[in-house]
Amino acid sequence: MSSALALMVTHPVLVAVQRLHAELDSLVTAQHAGQIEGLGDEALVEVMVDLHRAADRVTALATTATYAVGVRGAARGDGFVSVKRLLEVRAGKSPAGASGTVAVGTAVRTEFRATGAAWLSGQISSDAVTAVTRTVATAVRGVPAGRVLEERARLEAAGVHAARTGTVSDVRRVITAMRIVVDPARADEAAIALRESQFLRLTPVGDGVEVAGFLTTETAAAVLTAFDQRVTHYHQSGQLSDTETQSLHAGRPAVRAATRERLNVDALTDIVTHLLDGGMLGTKHDQRPHVTVTVHSDDHAAGRGGTLLLPGFGTIPIGSATVSRILCDAEVDPVLTTSERIPIGDRYDDPALLDPADVDHYAPWLPADHPARKLAARGTQHPQPPSDEPPGDDPPEPLDSTAASDTDLGDRDWITAIIEQNGRRVIDASHSSRTTPRRLRKALEVRDVTCRFPGCTTDASRTQAHHVIHWEHGGPTTLDNLVLLCTRHHHLVHEGNWTITTRHLFHPGDPEYFLFTPPRRRRR
Repeated sequence: MSSALALMVTHPVLVAVQRLHAELDSLVTAQHAGQIEGLGDEALVEVMVDLHRAADRVTALATTATYAVGVRGAARGDGFVSVKRLLEVRAGKSPAGASGTVAVGTAVRTEFRATGAAWLSGQISSDAVTAVTRTVATAVRGVPAGRVLEERARLEAAGVHAARTGTVSDVRRVITAMRIVVDPARADEAAIALRESQFLRLTPVGDGVEVAGFLTTETAAAVLTAFDQRVTHYHQSGQLSDTETQSLHAGRPAVRAATRERLNVDALTDIVTHLLDGGMLGTKHDQRPHVTVTVHSDDHAAGRGGTLLLPGFGTIPIGSATVSRILCDAEVDPVLTTSERIPIGDRYDDPALLDPADVDHYAPWLPADHPARKLAARGTQHPQPPSDEPPGDDPPEPLDSTAASDTDLGDRDWITAIIEQNGRRVIDASHSSRTTPRRLRKALEVRDVTCRFPGCTTDASRTQAHHVIHWEHGGPTTLDNLVLLCTRHHHLVHEGNWTITTRHLFHPGDPEYFLFTPPRRRRR
């Protein structure tokens, strides 16, 4: 045995760690034998508390050792690119847990040494260490650079004292109070700086948007109060489904938290939608602010979907099923377009000069009183513009419908087809039409009461009107073609390919009029 290896085996630290493992083995054996559960109540409580304190001290030792490994670069000598990766592979940490350990180790060995000493001695818990380091770091965020060290030391001392004698919540309250009571001038400066450091960042990621930010406690309190008010309304008015109610009251803590977080999203959506629909945010270009989705009928029919305008980021592609779901209950502005370039002076500059076939192809939704529709109904021959062609030649051909629709891509590059969606030429824009009038919406709520998806009890007030035969496919906005679905199941019907059919033995006014059928399982 080499002298270096012998030193490693006999080093006091390694021997102490081995003894610690041996003692832990003895305690585990006692646990298996029922000796710990067999203690009296008072002794059992003391053992539990002492074990938690011992676990915190071991965690403190492990965290400070982690910092030492990082400073010396020992992870690379063991074949790892970082301490974080070493903890993930050798210690079984999650990426988030490994990052947190590295961050806390650095904090208690550099900026918060008093906190680290109290942790190692067993005076404060691991949770208290996290509270002190994070709360103090936030509190000194707005302090001028020349006073940061002094302010951090003062607040750290107060936080450690509170952790020794109180709870983790007390730590946060004491540190915050110290900023306000001891030095109100600095607290005011920090409050201004803290407010200026607020941000809310939304970043498109895949099919969704990632949200990150920092809010002052005052701003966060206002937001959470609004969310709480909305979720309380859901509960008091019976709008929560049975599953949501059970999860909030009888579920495990993680389930309760996840359910509440999802309901917070519903609350945010409801609040913002209410503000937009009510015009409470003012107008822009004489219109209430609204979410804008653009879809070309031929592209949608070919399965290429449409685009959603994400302010600040431009348009984001969305699938045809998503487009159909949005079109179920929305204001639609029909716009007549073509992918062909229209020369100045061409007869297609005027929609009234379109041939009847072009009207039906390009704009089947045009109302009957539209000039082009009236001319098409009468079969009126449109006057031809002056032409340089010699007499006897055929008149100019109408726009090629295949070129405009691009529904059959053939050998064309599909990426080029997607890009060309932004190259449309507008021929005509018609008026808006709302698909679900208020009176019909009330009738749907009376009939359906809740989301009609099998097993769902979400209240009708939290649902959307779904066209069984899609509106863009000619489905009428009538009682026998509309059914109420909550947001989750509206997505499931469209993007999840559920099928809705009618039971002909039932009247359309009967809530059991529609039959839901799940999609067939795909074979590999």
